[in-house]
Amino acid sequence: MELTWTQGVFAFCGGILAPAAGVLSGCLRWRDGLWNVAKGFFFGLTAVICSLIASAFLAKWTFPGYPNEPVPEPLAICFTVPVLAVAVIAVALSSREVKDRSRPASPLLAICGVAAIYLAGIVASYHFFTWPYRKALSWTAANVREHAVTDLFIPDFQYFLRADISEAQFTKYVGYYDLKSEVASPYFALQGNAPAWWVPTPIEHEIFSAESGGWRMSAVYDKGTMWVVTGGYSQ
Repeated sequence: MELTWTQGVFAFCGGILAPAAGVLSGCLRWRDGLWNVAKGFFFGLTAVICSLIASAFLAKWTFPGYPNEPVPEPLAICFTVPVLAVAVIAVALSSREVKDRSRPASPLLAICGVAAIYLAGIVASYHFFTWPYRKALSWTAANVREHAVTDLFIPDFQYFLRADISEAQFTKYVGYYDLKSEVASPYFALQGNAPAWWVPTPIEHEIFSAESGGWRMSAVYDKGTMWVVTGGYSQ
């Protein structure tokens, strides 16, 4: 199953940010002994995991159709901001619980570390969980939908994309992938594994395509909407 950018951020918060908040919370209590370090770790870890679960339920309640229905990814990612806030609060509270005040623990560096880890997670998730065909879109693209089918053992894939963009943006997109104009084919719309929203009408419009080895990509522009299908197969 392919994760979206938002799903990648949620996964990062659970797998990386939560343990990191626990470690930092525990490290702030290192002068009070191993037991208090462990308490700090589990406090930070538990607090972030609970906030993550609550944020996930809130996101699902707000956008029940995601990811099958288009939702702006930056907006969906905003549901992880409370997780960051809880992580920061957990670290700050851990510093206040330090019993040995002879050398007070400053939480500022740990808080900056939590924020840096969170931002790194957003960037890394965008890099690893966003298809390059989606990245090539302008940030102003609206009603973006994508669907991918991949094979686990051989490098076969099929990817579908639709987006509302201007004609100038479509021309730039076509140029980026060096797609050339060709005779429209009804087979553009007749794709296996196509999602329900895949309803282009290429017979009436100019189609742009490119092919290299086992890879092929085609795009068409229709009334403000770009339709793209691409795929690769092993040889």
